Amino acid sequence: MDLKSSAANYPSFISQHFRWWFLEVPGNIFHGTIQVVTNTYNYFSINLLFKTLFAPWKRDIVDSSHFSLAEQLQVMVMNLISRLLGAIIRFITIVVGLLITFVVFLLGIIWLIVFVLIPFIAVFIIALQLFTI
Repeated sequence: MDLKSSAANYPSFISQHFRWWFLEVPGNIFHGTIQVVTNTYNYFSINLLFKTLFAPWKRDIVDSSHFSLAEQLQVMVMNLISRLLGAIIRFITIVVGLLITFVVFLLGIIWLIVFVLIPFIAVFIIALQLFTI
């Protein structure tokens, strides 16, 4: 191996490394973050929960067409309670899902920023150690 040809490859290697560190990997981190955020959002089925917000819980509903008036009122109240219970549980699930999705997004962005800053932090720490000796 010739030292002259090996030394000639260093600028190419360094430029490729910087391109990889500051362009390719952050792009991959960003796309990965978007994918994880999308999967988290879909995991909680937030769109479906919004569409069925006031649907009865577990589709627990009784048909009261052949009951007496008192029984029909009782069934109507039970169906209303089932819908209210469903709305409360779905609303809580929507809030928790959106909160977790937002936290996942923030963690991805923080990781992206930290990854880009790692070389600068390393140089700063080395410089700090050199100048404090």
